[in-house]
Amino acid sequence: MSRSSEAAETFSESCGIKSHADCPPQVGVARLPSLQRKSIPKESLRALAIDVSGWFKAADSKDIPQGTMKGVDIEGTKILLTHGASGIRAFEDRCGHMSAPMSIGTFKSGVIKCALHAAVFDAETGAVRGQPQMHMGGNAQLPPEMVEAMMKMGQIMAQIRCEPLRPFPVAVESSAVMVYV
Repeated sequence: MSRSSEAAETFSESCGIKSHADCPPQVGVARLPSLQRKSIPKESLRALAIDVSGWFKAADSKDIPQGTMKGVDIEGTKILLTHGASGIRAFEDRCGHMSAPMSIGTFKSGVIKCALHAAVFDAETGAVRGQPQMHMGGNAQLPPEMVEAMMKMGQIMAQIRCEPLRPFPVAVESSAVMVYV
C-alpha cells in the first residue's frame, strides 16, 4: 500500500470523509468532522487535497441565542451570524443594496432588515424579501431644495439592484460555531 493510500485510509477512518467530494463546504448547516478530537496526520489531508484551513471558529453557540444575530470578523471578512428557527446561518455582513453592515440592522420573524434603507432579506437563505425603501419623516421641516435633492437621490437609489446576501457554510461542533470562509 502506498503512503498516500495509507494516509487516505487513516483520514477516512478518522473522520468519515473518503474523498474531496465528501468534504464541506456545502451551503447551509452541516456537521464538521470532529477534527479537534482526533489527530489526523497532515499528509492525510494533503493526499486527498482537502483544504481544512477555511473553517474558522466564529463564536460560541451560547453567544447567539435563538432569535438573535451577531456580527463577527473572520480573517478580515465581515460575517453576520443569525440564529433562526432552523439553526445558525452565516452571511456576508453587507447589505446587497448599498453594502451597509447588516449587523446593525434588525432580525425578527425570520427576516433581516437593513438599517440604512430597510431592505429585507430571508434569514434562512439570504434571498431578497423586500426592496429598499426611502422614508423621510419630517419632510415639512426641511428646506424645499433638500426635499427635492432627496427625491432625486431616491429615484437613483431605486435603480440600484438589490442582491441576495452571500451565505457561508456553517457547522456547529460541540459549542463552537464554525464558518467556512
